[in-house]
Amino acid sequence: MKSEAALILDLGTSSLKGALFEGGRRLAFVRLPYEGERRPDFENRSLQALLKTAVRAVAALRGRCPSAAIRSVVTVGNGPSWVAFDGGGAVCGAPLMWTAAGKTQTPPTPSRYLRLLDAFNRLHPDVFRRAQAFLPLSDAFAYFLTGERAAALSCEAARFLYWEEEECRRLGLPFEKLPPFALSGERLGTVTREAAAATGIDAGAAVYAGAPDYVAGLIGSGSLRPGAVFNRTGTSEAVNFVLDTAEGGAPFWDGFNVDSVFLPPTGIWFEEWFFRFAPPGMTPSRAADDLARRRREAFSAEAFDAGRRLFDGIEEAFCAAVGRLRERRRFEEAVIGGSQAEAAAWVAEKGKRCGLRLRIPRYAACELTGGAVLAAAAGKRGAVAFLSEAYSKAAR
Repeated sequence: MKSEAALILDLGTSSLKGALFEGGRRLAFVRLPYEGERRPDFENRSLQALLKTAVRAVAALRGRCPSAAIRSVVTVGNGPSWVAFDGGGAVCGAPLMWTAAGKTQTPPTPSRYLRLLDAFNRLHPDVFRRAQAFLPLSDAFAYFLTGERAAALSCEAARFLYWEEEECRRLGLPFEKLPPFALSGERLGTVTREAAAATGIDAGAAVYAGAPDYVAGLIGSGSLRPGAVFNRTGTSEAVNFVLDTAEGGAPFWDGFNVDSVFLPPTGIWFEEWFFRFAPPGMTPSRAADDLARRRREAFSAEAFDAGRRLFDGIEEAFCAAVGRLRERRRFEEAVIGGSQAEAAAWVAEKGKRCGLRLRIPRYAACELTGGAVLAAAAGKRGAVAFLSEAYSKAAR
């Protein structure tokens, strides 16, 4: 008997992760570098490379779970990011990733998406002028599957953090070239026959609007409740304290706000060390655990010393972020999700250093679990908080 599976793809900054879920159970998981990249290339990654990697991920997941029939699809991903399209729907240039935001002076605005769109104009003016439409990167994949152009919006109250017409006009940015919004979890359409032939995803599978990775992580970690704390890790990192809407913070979901402290790009720091020093065949999680356990024999002397200095820097940054958040919030425990959560020894050291109980869920890739919750809710927004808790319990 075939499983009725949800395909979840996380178009991360450094790699693509994918999973098949049936209910709260993960049937298969894969992590792949982007096509043609030995190490992450944030500047020159093409949308075609991303699509090829997604196709490889679908094939790998089907190979691990051949009895699964894909009935729904959700894509989440790093944000903000932009893909430009010409009038015929062809992609113009390479996607612009959030990592480019600091390369030019941008005007003050609460919208990180508009700051990056302004940076797009300054960094690539010819492409910007030629473009007739823009889509966030993770929404571009849903567009490829369905032919429907829309951007996932986590909640109505968060529009100002994405974009609004008045703010676009103030900044001189083309609001008419930006997509309409679809609330996270809303049905966008179905996988076309053409997209099915190109990707290996079942034709007719329902495609639902996803969410930025931090929102998907909050959902997948069971953090849709006031007082929950989620340490999202990856290429970037943040500590997030969930509030109800009366307590301040920034809106991210119906009835919930979040007070966040952002860290430096700790994942990029680790990647730089890993690609320079890690022995052949060693995985990032194994390298992190060996460094945490101070297994000098696993590395050269130079690699070990550089790795321990790196860990000290990351842990100091994390403790500083926790300290800043504790100046205004009380908490003793947090869920950690993302790449660091795959290295249990490092998580234990990191938590001990700042006196915080860091709990690792069964599925470290909380963003994928969050996407599975959105697929299971099938547009019923009121069900998401309930399913968030249920899926996080099932995954422990």
